[in-house]
Amino acid sequence: MSRRKQFDFESEEIQVLPSPVRSEILRKTQDDGVSPLSGAKLIARERLRPDPLQPRRAFDAVELQALAASLLADGMQSPISAYYDDLDEMFTIVTGERRWRASSIAGMERIPVLVIARPAHAADILGRQLAENLLRADLTELEKAQALARMRELQPQTWVELARHHGLSDRRLFQMLSLLEAPEPIKVAIQEGRITGRHARAIARLPEDLHVDVLSRVIGQQLSVREAEELTRGLLRERGLPVRRPDR
Repeated sequence: MSRRKQFDFESEEIQVLPSPVRSEILRKTQDDGVSPLSGAKLIARERLRPDPLQPRRAFDAVELQALAASLLADGMQSPISAYYDDLDEMFTIVTGERRWRASSIAGMERIPVLVIARPAHAADILGRQLAENLLRADLTELEKAQALARMRELQPQTWVELARHHGLSDRRLFQMLSLLEAPEPIKVAIQEGRITGRHARAIARLPEDLHVDVLSRVIGQQLSVREAEELTRGLLRERGLPVRRPDR
């Protein structure tokens, strides 16, 4: 009797991209396109699941559509990595969740997977995910900060050691970490891609009673980082508060 069971991660409604040559493209992806991927195995997409602790939380729908179109045109040129859990006969994705999501849109039933040994510690998994995403635009600054803080919890070390391990300057690390203390509306705006980390740090320098109003102005007027910094400096001067050099 199968021990496979249902999982509580959300399954979004997927609209498969139309393609008049889908069968030929998928044949290439599932046969010819996989053979050069050393060690990769073709695994049914439904047997893969996302890692609930993956640092990346937001996936842009437009970018996923573009990636799906690329998969249809060229196949999946790089396999995702996942480990097998024999308790429920499922594969948990370590790296490549964005490709897995895009494969649903592309209508791929099987995708190339590099099956790795189950990491002994959660920090090992998070380390792999950070290595793939930390220095790319794939994560928001807030997601990066949350992942770094989580890594330090799982693998106790100084902040300086953490910065060195991930190729970050001390200043850059603490700029990211400062976002963890930002008010909730600012965090939400970062996650939605409506402002950047630099916008957020500029707004956070203001007294708390100005945060929501200035955030609305920055978003509504689509202010650049420099314009947002000029706005906050002006408001600080109006209240007779010290004006610090903006973060870069």
